Amino acid sequence: MVTPVLPFWMRQRQVKAESIGENAIRLTAPQLPVHDLEIKPLSEGAWAAVLYEAAAEGGERKRIAECSYRPEHPQSAWAAAFELYRQSVIV
Repeated sequence: MVTPVLPFWMRQRQVKAESIGENAIRLTAPQLPVHDLEIKPLSEGAWAAVLYEAAAEGGERKRIAECSYRPEHPQSAWAAAFELYRQSVIV
């Protein structure tokens, strides 16, 4: 798993991240719904970032947004994923 470096604004918004699988984290914050964020390797060095609304236990996650990105390093894919979360949930 590529350990993500959390953006500075997440601390300001009191967003907590916990690992829930290979290249996947769960994001929780006060007064915001719980979301899952995941990056997946694609062909030829590209990555996909996917944002899900977390489901209740035993339920199915709802896909909110997705983007693909061709970064130099997987950490850049995490940066794109966090921006996807910020634009879809925070703003």
